[in-house]
Amino acid sequence: MRGGGGPSTPQGEALVGTWTMVGGSGYQYVFRANGRGTRGIAPLLESFRWREEPNGIVVFSFSFYEERWHFTVSGNSSSFYNGPLPGRFNFNRVR
Repeated sequence: MRGGGGPSTPQGEALVGTWTMVGGSGYQYVFRANGRGTRGIAPLLESFRWREEPNGIVVFSFSFYEERWHFTVSGNSSSFYNGPLPGRFNFNRVR
């Protein structure tokens, strides 16, 4: 699904679903197969388009900027990290 966004490999397909941040903050990501999604804590959700790049990076496109995050998925756990930001952000799939 290049160009239109969304998953292009089994790793990217594994992102499709709803993910809640480990630790109970309520922060979540929702990745849809059509390349759209939301993130945040309800009711303060931010919409984005997403696409996967071949090197394990997911690109989030917002109205005026883009973010690039490295990601891994293992079963119902995912991890995101961004070079300039310290640490990893870990999530569990809830659906």
